[in-house]
Amino acid sequence: MTGVGGGVLLLPILIFVLRVPPIIAVGSDAVFNFVTRMGPSYVHLTRGTVTRKLVVSLALGWVNGSYG
Repeated sequence: MTGVGGGVLLLPILIFVLRVPPIIAVGSDAVFNFVTRMGPSYVHLTRGTVTRKLVVSLALGWVNGSYG
């Protein structure tokens, strides 16, 4: 329920059922996703299943894309 498709369920429920303003709903969803991804990310880093060079390359592209 909290994977990639979780936002497809959570955001409409927050906005249309619970009447939360869209900007608050999107921000809440982003914070929730950030917090719930920290633990699994740490586990992958400690187990060595992360290709750090690939992560850095993707992060550089993400930062450049989000800035522009």
